[in-house]
Amino acid sequence: MVWGKGLARRLYGLTGVVWSKYLDIDERGRLIVKLKGYKIDIAKLVSDKQLPGAHIRILPIIRYMMDQVYEAFMEAFRKFGYKGAFKPVYPLKSNSTPIVVDTIWRYGIKYSWGFNAGTYPEVKLISKYINEKPRLLVVDGIKDNKLLDLLSKMCDSWEIIVDIESMRDADLLSKYQDLNIGLRVKVTSKSSGLWSHSSGLDSKFGLLINTLDEMVEKHPWVPNRTVLLHVHAGSQITDKNRLEDIIRETIILYNNLVKTGFKNIRYIDFGGGLAYPYIEASNHVFSANYSLNEYAEILVKELVKSAENTPDIVFEGGRYIVAPHRITVTKIIDTRPYSTSDRGETSYPIVEEIKNTENIKELVYVSRKAREVITRLMLKFPINIESRRILEKLLTSINEAITSKAYEIIHRDNDKALEELIKTPNYVLEELVSPTRRFFASFSLFSHLPDTIIADQYFKIIPLQRLNEKPEVLGVISDLTCDSMGEYSSFITFLPNNIEYETEDLFTSLDHKLMFIPGKTLRLKGVPLHIPRKNEDYYIAFLDTGAYQDMLSMNHNLLNGYPEIIIDIINDNLKIIYENLESAENYPL
Repeated sequence: MVWGKGLARRLYGLTGVVWSKYLDIDERGRLIVKLKGYKIDIAKLVSDKQLPGAHIRILPIIRYMMDQVYEAFMEAFRKFGYKGAFKPVYPLKSNSTPIVVDTIWRYGIKYSWGFNAGTYPEVKLISKYINEKPRLLVVDGIKDNKLLDLLSKMCDSWEIIVDIESMRDADLLSKYQDLNIGLRVKVTSKSSGLWSHSSGLDSKFGLLINTLDEMVEKHPWVPNRTVLLHVHAGSQITDKNRLEDIIRETIILYNNLVKTGFKNIRYIDFGGGLAYPYIEASNHVFSANYSLNEYAEILVKELVKSAENTPDIVFEGGRYIVAPHRITVTKIIDTRPYSTSDRGETSYPIVEEIKNTENIKELVYVSRKAREVITRLMLKFPINIESRRILEKLLTSINEAITSKAYEIIHRDNDKALEELIKTPNYVLEELVSPTRRFFASFSLFSHLPDTIIADQYFKIIPLQRLNEKPEVLGVISDLTCDSMGEYSSFITFLPNNIEYETEDLFTSLDHKLMFIPGKTLRLKGVPLHIPRKNEDYYIAFLDTGAYQDMLSMNHNLLNGYPEIIIDIINDNLKIIYENLESAENYPL
């Protein structure tokens, strides 16, 4: 059998740009963080303090991501001979946790990394840096006099640009002559991905051109004070063609504005559309079909090609900077089967028909018949304990027979069977990727991973131990809340055609569920995991939870807060700090 650390890395997504650098599997099959020669056992960090789980913040990852962004744009500038400046700003909405903001502030000194804020509390948060080295601050959102008064105090040392998005904004800013302004304008182009609805002419953000015309007529000072063109491209734009459309349209807007009196525009902010690769399968909604370097090249190339002048580029990709720095770890405290096995005690004609199929095509046909049998029986039978026993045993027998027969056929016919299996949606494939266990974890999705509830956001999951052992079952992760939405079941695999594997490696070892098909993107309905042994502390980790999750955290069932473990390298020395340990008492061990 080929199964080992190499296949585990592939299955759990440790082969991308970030995680191949910072995470690895040691010789014991445990997940470790790699930093400057240090190897940190993640499970040990948590179990040594007897914690139910923790948010682990790896601060060097934030710095690394900032470096990657800056270097990508500098390379594009050199390649296309661009003479403008690069002005990165960090949008505080992505994560305004003080240690995150301070890390970006301090490391950003070398790049003059500024900030983007949308509320009074966000501006107040960074006002503590007012006497430090000046930065660029772009402010959008709804304004009032309190916010503008604070910005006026800051503009002596910082470069402040306040976006105008409505006539009300212009009315307010007419009284604050010391503040430069930006125009946040809607684009007609639609983006792609989960947040595509947030772009276009019906977007929540930005001005319509007709509104801008009326504004200039009422406030003739607007063109002279405008130094920035800002658009909301959308978040996590996954399609390169859509991205190019938005960039081209924005440059056309810039050229037209400059020609019609907005002579002082010197910055273009294309918004925060750069997609962070939550998975590395380029044909999926959670990942882009372009890289960071391609993003920078597309943007710079189009400016060189089409822009009338040479505006400075304001970059505000916050999610890309902070998403990977936080790993959410939680302990499994209970496992429960989806059903009780019939153990072959009863013989059913439809089950025997499943067992007698010869290939995947026949199995698909008979499986459909079996589902129809179940549907008819559920409509016909009275709802009592005896009928429930019969239905539950029959359903379990059918599902187990489908899985067992598919497992047998794929072992015999391999590629031919797999090709037939994925031709069209069918009950066989559905059953092969369905879970058989629930894993109850000591955390709250509402508190710790709220985007799974709000936006169906995908996060990679990986066990912290036994990674040198093949996963045993597919399982759904259930949280502690009393809400049926408190479950996470998505697991996406994409392993290349050229990987070394044996047919047995395709399946979990106990319930024989399908984990991957080489060369295909496969979305499982459960996570490949091991059943915890007696007295074993079995932990799992959700990766890439550093953007928005801290800010959106809910208080459902009063499960709020989680222990924090902060990992940093200071002067080449490893530093690990535990915080908020008192919150552990809210969660069972």
